[in-house]
Amino acid sequence: MRDTRFAGVYLFHDREGTPNGIVSDMESVLQKQIPGVQYLRPFLPHESSAATAAQSYHWLERSFLPFLTQNSLIIGVGLGGLLAARLQESFPLKNMSVFAINSPLFEDEIGVTSYQKRISLYSSLYKPIEGRCALWPQMATAYDVLWLQHGMDLAKYACCALIVAYMKQEDVLSTVREIGGNVPPFWSTAEKVLR
Repeated sequence: MRDTRFAGVYLFHDREGTPNGIVSDMESVLQKQIPGVQYLRPFLPHESSAATAAQSYHWLERSFLPFLTQNSLIIGVGLGGLLAARLQESFPLKNMSVFAINSPLFEDEIGVTSYQKRISLYSSLYKPIEGRCALWPQMATAYDVLWLQHGMDLAKYACCALIVAYMKQEDVLSTVREIGGNVPPFWSTAEKVLR
């Protein structure tokens, strides 16, 4: 029996990232906590620095969306989170949920424009998205946390702890409080729990 609200989980990598990078590490952690769910990490065109956000988005519309399972969770890191949120807005019948991590609200002509059922976890001090994330609280249940200011390497276990909580119930804040306080820097505790 699955211990999640979602039929499938998709992980979208950041610009110049790959499906074998940080999203692969996250998938390994998530599979240990919630097995029996289909996890998928597609190669996205923005793996190449030459590809634009629009090229990746149109590839997702054309080549990925037809195979997306309804009632799925898309976890997106950086540009991957922006693309996931944009897909969610454009295709509401797919009933997608999104968990965006350190994602900008816009890049090129692709942007997030409305509030949806999603989580945005980011640091407004993270240089790659600085100045492009201030409106996340108007577009999602959003948490601006200091512990993501240097990216995902030090924070992947904390992010996974919150994703696991979200996969089980929509109220992530209660889990954050259980772990200890107001969205704390708890990656060492989360790493011990999730390993």
